[in-house]
Amino acid sequence: MNYDPTDKESVIAYTEKLRGRCLREAIASDFAALAEKEGNKGRFGQVLEREYFGLENNSESRADFEEAGLELKAFPLKLKKRGGEMVSKERLVLNIIDYMSIGGESWLSSTFLKKNAHILLIGYLYNKGETYLEHIIKIISELDIPQLPPEDLKIIRDDWKTIVDKVRAGKAHELSESDTLYLGACTKGSTAESSFRTQPNGPAAKQRAFSFKQKFLNALILKDFDEAGRIVKSIEEYAGTDQSFEEKVISRFVPYYGKSFEEIAQLVGWAGNPKAKSRFADVTRAILGVTTKRIAEFELADIEAKTVRLGREGGLKESISFPAFRSIDLVAQKWEESDLREMLSHRFFFVVYQRGVDDKFHLKAARFWGMPESVLDTEVREVWEKTIVELKKPGIPALPKMSETRVVHVRPHGRLGIDRDVTPGGANITKQCFWLNAPYIAGELRE
Repeated sequence: MNYDPTDKESVIAYTEKLRGRCLREAIASDFAALAEKEGNKGRFGQVLEREYFGLENNSESRADFEEAGLELKAFPLKLKKRGGEMVSKERLVLNIIDYMSIGGESWLSSTFLKKNAHILLIGYLYNKGETYLEHIIKIISELDIPQLPPEDLKIIRDDWKTIVDKVRAGKAHELSESDTLYLGACTKGSTAESSFRTQPNGPAAKQRAFSFKQKFLNALILKDFDEAGRIVKSIEEYAGTDQSFEEKVISRFVPYYGKSFEEIAQLVGWAGNPKAKSRFADVTRAILGVTTKRIAEFELADIEAKTVRLGREGGLKESISFPAFRSIDLVAQKWEESDLREMLSHRFFFVVYQRGVDDKFHLKAARFWGMPESVLDTEVREVWEKTIVELKKPGIPALPKMSETRVVHVRPHGRLGIDRDVTPGGANITKQCFWLNAPYIAGELRE
């Protein structure tokens, strides 16, 4: 090894030699033997650790460079289709969650901080036609979690506590990435019986690991900072208080409960077009005190804000749509990595209005919501799989209708005769998308 693994600066200097290079150039080894398992996800990181840094591959709770106080994390990058901007391809997976011991930990003494307080990030550009030995290393950066801005650190700490509290309550089997904002609990390994782990007070649960969500990671690596070196934010008053970010957001809406949209618009000083499609979203941002179209924390946490309007009897006016899909792309996906699963794994923020006797919409509630994985990986998956089967059949596909499903359905999301899509079965149809069923969402909101 041409570096001192006990010295942080030496490790970083040695790592910098990787910038702009691929593993084939950086290490001396039997490449043919290495390439035999090139399809193994995580292979890049394993070979990097062993062949370049001389580290043993392991899943221990201590940092990779324990004496230097650094954890090594390699992750793939991709180029956006529009603009060619380089972003993270996926979440950053951290350490495995030990259900049997984590309940006795505090934040400051946690195995999470012990292993991940200081991370050396190595980002490589993923290209589908290359082996992992040929991916070019583009980003080398340090992530010092204790030195993050107070607002970010509080959200991460609250996320950690949400996950730990669920394990303590014997509900590790109910964990979902939609439970939290920046720090998630992602599944690790297959969902086969062998990847399930015991928990102290409940049934066996899927093995999970802590992970930073994709958009939060992007903010870190893309340096989306202001002049003071802080990640750009919209809402900051929750740092240093007992309120969580979500509690702070909801507290902004409570004073307006029961008031009509028109009254709220006047109170928050919104003077836009009262017939504009964006009027409800505009007033939501005004309530939060956000002066731009972006709500930064929502973007970092992959929270999707949705306005829903209920009728006088409490029924939802319409289903919630997602972006149109291309049939040829949909049928090529695997469920675990599918666009639909990714979209429905997000956390949602619902601002709920209900039509009153005066025929105006009055603010009824604001709440955060995430779809349980027990629903996502059963009922939603079944609809997704049926959709793929139908798209592959010759002729016009019989796609799942809302009358046939409880949670999601498929129907057009384009202008008839103009926005077209050709299915793998050869049918020329209007572009389609998945929709969250109005009765299902109304039921979730009532609960």
